[in-house]
Amino acid sequence: GNPGIAAPTVCPLAHYCPGSTAAPLACPLGTFGNSTGLTNAAQCHTCPAGAYCAALAVGVTGPCSPGFVCYAGASSSSPRDGSTGEVCPLGFFCASGTAVPQPCPAGTVGRQSGLQTATDCVDCPAGQFCAGVGHSNATGPCAAGFFCAAGSVANTGNTRLLPAVEQACPAGYFCPEGAAAPVACPPGTLSNVTGLAASSQCVPCPAGFYCAGVEPHLQTPTGLCAAGYFCSSGAAVPNPVASNSTNRAAVHGPCPAGSFCP
Repeated sequence: GNPGIAAPTVCPLAHYCPGSTAAPLACPLGTFGNSTGLTNAAQCHTCPAGAYCAALAVGVTGPCSPGFVCYAGASSSSPRDGSTGEVCPLGFFCASGTAVPQPCPAGTVGRQSGLQTATDCVDCPAGQFCAGVGHSNATGPCAAGFFCAAGSVANTGNTRLLPAVEQACPAGYFCPEGAAAPVACPPGTLSNVTGLAASSQCVPCPAGFYCAGVEPHLQTPTGLCAAGYFCSSGAAVPNPVASNSTNRAAVHGPCPAGSFCP
C-alpha cells in the first residue's frame, strides 16, 4: 500500500526479465515466449523445424515458405543462412512447411534449387537414366542395345511408369549407347534380332530381294529384285545401279550382257 512504490508487473509474453534489469528483454529471434514471467532467454522456446517465428512471437508465426526448408530456430519464412534454413537444394522439392526436403522421384531430376512440388522435378532426359531418388543430373547414358525414353530409371530403358519392363532395341533397329529411340537398319540391310547396338550388326538384304530400310520391312525384305536386274546381296531398291568395286565382284545392278535375269 505505499503509494510511492510501483507494484511489480509480471514479465510479458515474448519477453524475459532477469532480476538485474528494469525493462523486459525480447526473446531471441527464432524463439517464442508463450507464457509470462520468464526470467531468462533459455525459457523462450526454439521455433520448431518447418516453421518460423518472427520477432516478439508468442507462438509459431507461420509455416516455412514453399521452395524453402526451415530448420529449428528460423525467424524468416524464407531463411537463407544455412543454419536456420535455406533454399530447397538441387534434386529435392519443398512444399509449404518443409522441415526435411523431399527427394525428386526416380526417373526425374531437380536441376534448379527452390522447387516446391514433385511435379517441378522434370523427367530424366531421353537417352539417359536416373536411378534412385534425389538427383540433380542423370545417372548415366542408356546402355547399348537398349533405348531410354524420357523418365527412364535404369540403363536398360525401364521407365518410372513401367519399372519392371526393359526397352530392348526392337528387331530391325539398332541402339548405340545413349539412344533416345531406336534407329532403323540402313537401306540394303535388315535384322530380325533384338538388342542390336550398331548398324554393322544389321545383315545385308538376301540375294534376289531388296530392302528399302523402312517399316514395315525392317525385319524382312521389302520385295523381289526387278526383272532385268540382279540382287546378290545388300540391294536397297528393286532396280539397283551397278555396285562398282575394284576389290570385289558387283553384288547388284542391271543384268550383265549375255546374262538372263528373270
